[in-house]
Amino acid sequence: MLAVRPFEARPTVAVGVSGGSDSLCLAMLLKAWARDVDGTVIGLIVDHRLRPESASEAAQVRGWLANHGVEACTLVWQSEPVRGGQQARARTARYNLLIDWCRTAHVLHLALGHHRDDQAETLLMRKERSSGKYGLAAMPAIREQGSVRLIRPFLGISASRLQATLRGMDQAWVCDPSNHNPKYTRSRIRKSLLSEATDLRTRRLSRSARMYAKARSEIEQKVSRLLARSTQIHSEGYGVVDIEKIMSQPQELAFRALSNIIWSLGGGLYAPGETSIARLVDRLKQQRVLSGYTLGGCFLRSLRDRLFVCREPIAAGTSLDIRRGVKVLWDSRFLVELKGEPTDATIEYKVRALSKDGWQIYRNHISSKKASRFVIPFFAAYALPSLWSLDGLVSVPHLDYVDHGNNDGRAVSFHAYYRPRRPLAGPLFRGIGCHEVSKTIE
Repeated sequence: MLAVRPFEARPTVAVGVSGGSDSLCLAMLLKAWARDVDGTVIGLIVDHRLRPESASEAAQVRGWLANHGVEACTLVWQSEPVRGGQQARARTARYNLLIDWCRTAHVLHLALGHHRDDQAETLLMRKERSSGKYGLAAMPAIREQGSVRLIRPFLGISASRLQATLRGMDQAWVCDPSNHNPKYTRSRIRKSLLSEATDLRTRRLSRSARMYAKARSEIEQKVSRLLARSTQIHSEGYGVVDIEKIMSQPQELAFRALSNIIWSLGGGLYAPGETSIARLVDRLKQQRVLSGYTLGGCFLRSLRDRLFVCREPIAAGTSLDIRRGVKVLWDSRFLVELKGEPTDATIEYKVRALSKDGWQIYRNHISSKKASRFVIPFFAAYALPSLWSLDGLVSVPHLDYVDHGNNDGRAVSFHAYYRPRRPLAGPLFRGIGCHEVSKTIE
């Protein structure tokens, strides 16, 4: 736990418990650690409903935790029909459930049971996909996900040691058959590792992941400094980049900086592909004007020595129903909220991108006033969050626009704050060194 510090006084740590040997062992040992630091451990069990026996397994795991004095909570994934990518979808849903619970309960730390064998498998999967040095750093020991810290204390510990620990406690665990299903890439790689001198190879792969993690952290630090010098992010959700400052840097730094900018402003789950970034860098090197370049959910336009990057309007077309008093993340970029006293009115409100039509309504509004104090590129304005009723455009907070005629006439106000899912430059990648720490303690 020293490797994943710091912790506040009397910390509360949630732990995702699938019932497998790794997460179950983590919950048991965390309970002992919590006693020593006057802390609290809460087990979070996700019932994914992907197998008929999932509900009974969740109940069994909850009973095991109770026997060891660990408080537990079961989270149910209301899954949609599976149309491929089952493991990826289930993993994303599981993380969302766990993180959302922690945010709601104001729990800062979420512990996960990934171990050294998982780390080795992840590295091999990334290598198979030609992920590059960033991907080969595999899983971080610490990752800040908004207001939640994901910690992995076991990344330097083998699966066999965790299972031996549970046997020493006379504690059984759940074996998920999907872990050995050959149709999944991770299962196939796991089988190949088992056919060799597993411990020796996983140690070697774990060392490789740590070296890549160190290199990644050093690069991220340089990229963060470069972004601070070269890029200005506006609260309307667009960025202005000094092209010369970016392109004067070594190619890898320029690549990573542009990738971070597009990833953050585009709101995507993943960074744009390296080939796509390479084409963009090539055009910028040749000083070819970008009049309407799209990449990673972003619209890019160069004006003299500046590159404007904003959300691609057509990609920001998600329409979201909104109710009073509820904060929701719209388009993975803006935290939106509708404030006002409850009324008997049945007006329905939706949040969507302003679009060209909404921009024209706004332009007509300010032209009648002969003035506007807002200077924002129209192509960035198209992707702004706006509130609509069936009668038309109601509000655009970033343009200070309100049409009281299109709402219920009461004190209703729409608020939107730029809160991208991924920051422009977040905390540095933190690799694992658990076994070095344990050796020092010993």
